[in-house]
Amino acid sequence: MSKQRADYNKVVLVDEQDRELGVMDKLEAHSNGGVRHRAITVVLYRQRDGAVEVLLQKRGENKPLWPRFWDATCSTHPALGEGYEECGVRRLKEELGVLIKSGDLKLVDKQVYRADYKGGLAECEVNGVLVGRFEGEFKVNRDEVADAAWKSWEEVKKEVGGNRDKFAPWFWMMVGEGVLEEALSLE
Repeated sequence: MSKQRADYNKVVLVDEQDRELGVMDKLEAHSNGGVRHRAITVVLYRQRDGAVEVLLQKRGENKPLWPRFWDATCSTHPALGEGYEECGVRRLKEELGVLIKSGDLKLVDKQVYRADYKGGLAECEVNGVLVGRFEGEFKVNRDEVADAAWKSWEEVKKEVGGNRDKFAPWFWMMVGEGVLEEALSLE
């Protein structure tokens, strides 16, 4: 899909069933308590020494919501007309230099949630959760990401359970609700 960069400054407004209602400026959709819109979260995983590891990122300091919080591999908003997997492929390349095909990502859940942030900002999203196996290298784009690291899934569950305030709310919700458990134990 060929999109002009300006399209990525808008989010797709949706109802709770993920039916499109229109578009809105990204910052406006996150202001005044938030307006429900479409989002994605991608979790890449690999197997090492019999254990599952997931690639997490620490969000960049310039993010308007939850900067420097640990998150899944990447999270973003699809442009109008952009599919979940296609958006995941685009954002993985932009944030982490990860090259993956859309067929390598699987939509495992749609998470409907709301989370308040400082100064009247909020997330109010239908979040498509994508999971994919990845064995390659990554390179952090410092304009978007403060840090990234592979962590064992067991360690992540323990950390999220004891230190929720270090993680983006959509991520600790999906870990706490078991959204990823089945998807990560498939192989």
